Amino acid sequence: MEGNVLDVHKLRPSQFRGLDRRRTVAVLPFAPIECHGEHLPLGTDYIAAGELFRSAAERFAEANPEWKFLFTPVIPLGADAVPHGGSLWVSAGVVRDVADEMTKRFIEYGFRFVALFSSHGGFGQTLAME
Repeated sequence: MEGNVLDVHKLRPSQFRGLDRRRTVAVLPFAPIECHGEHLPLGTDYIAAGELFRSAAERFAEANPEWKFLFTPVIPLGADAVPHGGSLWVSAGVVRDVADEMTKRFIEYGFRFVALFSSHGGFGQTLAME
């Protein structure tokens, strides 16, 4: 297991169990597939969710090598997407419930820090993530 920014789906079970729960942040990025106009891909929020927090985590880990960040794949859920061709969204309640359930799993596994991240700015999304 190399580096301080890890992908949970690439770890073996023993590597997952070996993480220091006191110095590992589990990161759950959320983003819908959404139309942002003809000049951008439908996955703009999705791409940003996968890269923005990861970039910040890498910088933090460089300065604080005792910390690790454990990322799930981007969860393709978002509320209040722009209702144009290609946008896919769910209700804010679905986002809230999935965020709650996923957070509970990490807490059950002993993680002390879970960060929910979204690159989508819909009002319903913001409330659901809170």
